[in-house]
Formats: sequence, structure tokens, C-alpha cells
Amino acid sequence: MNYLWWDLETTDLSYAFGGILQAAFKLTSDTHQVLDEFEGNCRIKPGIVPSVYALLKNSVNPLEAQKRNKSSFQLIKEIHERMVGWTPFISSTYNGISFDENYARFSFNSSLLPVYITQGKNKRLDILNVLRATSAFDNGKIKYGINKVGNDAFKLEDISRLNNIAQDGFHDATQDVNCLISLSKIIAERCPIIWKSALMSCDPYTILPIIQSEKLFTTFDTWQGNIYTRCLTFITINPAADNQAICFDLANDPQQILNISNNYEELKKFLEAKPKPLRNVKYKASPIILNKKYALKNEIYSRIGTDVLEQRANFIIENRNLLAEKIGAIYRNIADEKKEKKKESILSLKPEKLLYDIGFPNEKDQQLMTQFHKTEDWSKKVNFIGKFDSNNAVYSYFATRIIYEETGDAYLPPDIYKGIHREIASRLLSEKKEEFMTCKEAEFDIDQNYSKFEESKDEKNLKLLKDIDVFIQGIRRVYENA
Repeated sequence: MNYLWWDLETTDLSYAFGGILQAAFKLTSDTHQVLDEFEGNCRIKPGIVPSVYALLKNSVNPLEAQKRNKSSFQLIKEIHERMVGWTPFISSTYNGISFDENYARFSFNSSLLPVYITQGKNKRLDILNVLRATSAFDNGKIKYGINKVGNDAFKLEDISRLNNIAQDGFHDATQDVNCLISLSKIIAERCPIIWKSALMSCDPYTILPIIQSEKLFTTFDTWQGNIYTRCLTFITINPAADNQAICFDLANDPQQILNISNNYEELKKFLEAKPKPLRNVKYKASPIILNKKYALKNEIYSRIGTDVLEQRANFIIENRNLLAEKIGAIYRNIADEKKEKKKESILSLKPEKLLYDIGFPNEKDQQLMTQFHKTEDWSKKVNFIGKFDSNNAVYSYFATRIIYEETGDAYLPPDIYKGIHREIASRLLSEKKEEFMTCKEAEFDIDQNYSKFEESKDEKNLKLLKDIDVFIQGIRRVYENA
């Protein structure tokens, strides 16, 4: 299968409220022969305030960015079309499952495009996750930086420098993609077992049967810069989240579960204790699954010993049906409680935040989305507003927002234009701390950085910061009279 190596540079860390600044893609064969490539950038999405820190990090001058040929909507459409055309592929990113894929999903959703493009016929590979596995189980083969708690650090630019891949040009999507490809070659050469496991793990339909059938297996998870080895045995699929395999951590004695399995409250309390005896392995998110022997590199499991780990795994397997029933009931109840709370909060969520809450669009809405994109006349696109069936009129809001962003007040009826213009103004000019960037927060960040750059006599960033300030003040002027 071909690999699709890709990276996004964005206006913000917020998937729902930010925008894409630059995107780079390289489609290669499994021998890294380049088959196709695409690099694109766009103007800053109207109706958002970009993060000052993101613009400084990416060295993007917003005044210059506004001279670019493509709008955000046009770039997102082109990305989607190309990804569809390249299918099937292994989506290969750096921290992409957590960041880039989510950013793309939210961008596709608000652009009325099918969302889950990297799944289904395609597979997913996260090189950051693979690197963490080399650190945990094959240390010394790759050079890493050091984080603030003294552990291996995984910034792509640091690892690229330390392993003689590249020395500069980072936070440019094309350069990051090139580094990603080179880094993957090094991992495959120096850590072939980890690489082979990663390729198996990128397909959920391959890795789930392995998780279910192995008596015990090794994986890891991360928390606050630390990597934790786990030696696990499968119990059941989470009935409240079918992308998760519920597994027992063999660092614990499973006999305790059976002793209290008939007491719901005691069992729930035990399962919520820390460190948690159960681990949810997200098998659709490319977890690295290795042989049980790798767990013995960890002091906890080495001290327990192979024989006891095997006994504990056998105990889980012998009682798997009973445990699955009892534990499944707890997970279902917890999920039901969360759903009840969520019902109340969903009503207050902005449309952009509702991707994972409203489910897939029904057949009628899917057809309307397709027709919306096929309709080239913007005056006719307006007719789609109000026709979607989705909860909270989410897709009608997106249709309105797209027309607003692309054409301003040229085609929207005056009342609809004024409504969305005022709604955006209320966000961007908010005086409160919000989940999205506001003019006030951007202005504060400009002041904070101005003093720092002035003191260090960083003329380049001072100039960039002044232009960012001009851009933010321009946003203020557009919306203050809404």
C-alpha cells in the first residue's frame, strides 16, 4: 500500500475554531518512491483571530498571507479531493492522530465534506507513536532530546537535528514532511521489529484479532512526558466505545476483581483506583503492540516474573466472560451518566464543536452536501440554508458560514448576513476567556511578546509582531460596528 505523508500548519491549536495556514502532502510507494505531491497555503480564514504564538512559530505574516490566491475553504476542498483521489493509502503523520487528523476532520465537517477520510479503506500510522516505542523498547538506536522531567523528548525539529536529517526550516509543512519521511527510513533500518509492529498496528482489522488472541502482550501509554509500559490481557470491547479494547494490567492481581465482582459499587471503586487495573487500548488509533518479552524490560513486570504474569493472564482468560459482563455493565452505566450530562451541555456548544456529538449526517444531508459543492453559483448555494435535517441546524450554519466567508454580504439575505456577522463579532470581541482566540487575548499576547523581543533586540520578530498587531486591529474595525 502507498504511504501518504502529510503535515498541517495552523492558526491555532483549536481543531474546532482555528484554520489551516499551510498543508503539504507526499504520496510514496512502500519503497519511498514519490508518486505525487501537493503543497498549498491559503488566506487566514475570515471570522477567526489567529494565535499570535502560532504566527510567530510558523513565521507567517498575516498581512502577507491575505495576498494568497486561495481561501481557506478552497484549500480544504482541494485537500479533500486529493486525499480521496489518493485512496487507498497509509496516512503517515507526526502526532497526526491526535492533532492533524482532528484538525482536518473539523475542517472537512465545517466545509460540508465527508469527515473520516483517513479511515475505512485507508490506514493510519503515527510516527510520533512509533518513536515513543523505540524509546521504551529499543532505546539507544535513535537520538532524542530531553524534556523538562529528564525523559526523552520528541519534538520533530530536535530529533531531526540530532539524527542529521535537517538543521533548519522547521514549522514549514513541506520541510516537516521531508523530515518525517527521512526519520521513518531511519526507524525502519535501526528498529525493524518496532517498525514491523507499527505497520501491523496501523490496520485496526489486523491488530484487534492480535489483541484478542494473545494471552498477554506489551504496549505503552503516555502521561505528562512519561512513557509507561503495560503488559495486558484482553477482556472485552468497551460497550460504550467500540474503538476501545478493555484490557487488564497484569501489574495487578486479577483475583481481586473476582472477589468483589458481585458488588457493583466495590467493583466500580476498584476499577477507578490508581494506578488503574484496566487499560483501554484504542485499537483504531494505531497502538504499538509487541511480544510479552518487551514488558520484562520494565522493572515492575520483571520483578513479578514471567510465570506469575502467565498465571494472571490465564486467570483473566478463564473468567473472561464473567468479567466482561460485570465490567461491561459498569462502562455502560458510566457512559449513560455521561450522556445525560452531555445532553444538557450540547445545547450550549457552538456548531463547530459538535462533530463527535451529532453522529454521521443522514442520507438526505449527505446528498445536500454533495449538491452544495456541485452548485457553482453562490446565489443558488443560499437556497441550501435551512434544508438540512441535522440537530441544532449545524449544517445550515456551516452553509451560511461558508457563503459568508467566501462572498461577504454579496449573496446572503440581509437578515441572515447581519445575524452571522453579529454572532462572529460577539465571539471575537468577547472580553471573557473563551475556548477560541479573541482580539483581547491576541492583544495581550502581542504586549507580552513585544517586551521580550524589544529586550532581546529581535528586529525580525518585532517587525512580524507589529504586522500581527495591524492585522488584529483590522479585525476589530470590521466587527466593532456589527
